[in-house]
Amino acid sequence: YIIRNITTTDDNISSNTSLRSISSQQMTALVLYTPACIMGIYALPYWGLKFVQVWSFVIMAVCYTILASVFAYCLDTQQKPLLFGIYCITAFSVNLGLGITSFSLPAALFDKKIRATFNGIAAAMGKFGAFVGAFSFPYIAEAVSFELVLGICAGVSIVGAVVSQVYLDQELIALNSSPSMKKASGDIEEIESVQNAMRSP
Repeated sequence: YIIRNITTTDDNISSNTSLRSISSQQMTALVLYTPACIMGIYALPYWGLKFVQVWSFVIMAVCYTILASVFAYCLDTQQKPLLFGIYCITAFSVNLGLGITSFSLPAALFDKKIRATFNGIAAAMGKFGAFVGAFSFPYIAEAVSFELVLGICAGVSIVGAVVSQVYLDQELIALNSSPSMKKASGDIEEIESVQNAMRSP
């Protein structure tokens, strides 16, 4: 939650863009959100929450790295459509993966007795990440460069992929998931036998 929101809160591709241009860019990007979410929902039973989250972070890291590499060149040569195209790919990958897993993982990871409380804590951490990104990135861009902001976003995305790969427990996700999600994590009968064993005294 916190890592995702640090990198996706202040996501205008240029701080020097007019309000009308920003609005147009955001509306265009929003058109991609719905098909991305639909694709992600249908992909989850086959790929699993962990796989989707890890690779969503990886794609974001690649896109932010490319943006940081070509940002100055594209502005100097008036190739802003290229920047916007890469931004759209980034937005699509976020909503295909992290836009779904950020809200699905708390339900899949936490036991029912503590799910509501810990889901609230996770959401609060997401808001803190949004605050960090929205507050710090404009100062970094003004003091150093916008390329550094994009580089930080790429680095944070890599951290998110590593943390997700190392610390997300696939078996725990499977135990708390719906039957359709269990198919992505292993054999349903085996998982249910583990659940029954855990419930027995």
